[in-house]
Formats: sequence, C-alpha cells, structure tokens
Amino acid sequence: MPKSMKTVTNWDDVPLYIDLPLLATLWGFSVDCLKKKAQSGVLPAKKMYGEWRISKEDAKKYYDSL
Repeated sequence: MPKSMKTVTNWDDVPLYIDLPLLATLWGFSVDCLKKKAQSGVLPAKKMYGEWRISKEDAKKYYDSL
C-alpha cells in the first residue's frame, strides 16, 4: 500500500483496477472484511501481482447490488 493515498472525490478518478485498501477507504469497510469476501468468492476480486484487486466496473456492480 502506498505511504500516502490520494483522496478520491470523483468516481472517474478511480483507477481501472482497485486494490483492497483503496476499496476499503472508498466504501468504509475494513480491508479484512473485503479480503474475506474476496476469498470466499462473494466479492468478484482476483489476485493480481500478489494482491487482491477488483475492476472498477465489478466494484460498482457489486456495490449497487448491496
């Protein structure tokens, strides 16, 4: 995780692939909660370069389904 994270105020500024720490910040969930959801397949995230990541599109679909 980067030492300083840019504050995102616009969905258009969100990267195409989001790591769990940024997603946790955006949604107000803990990283551990999101990691458990990803591991169980509830959150449509995948391991990329050793870290859990989710596409911006999949994150929006999942959030809208809550």
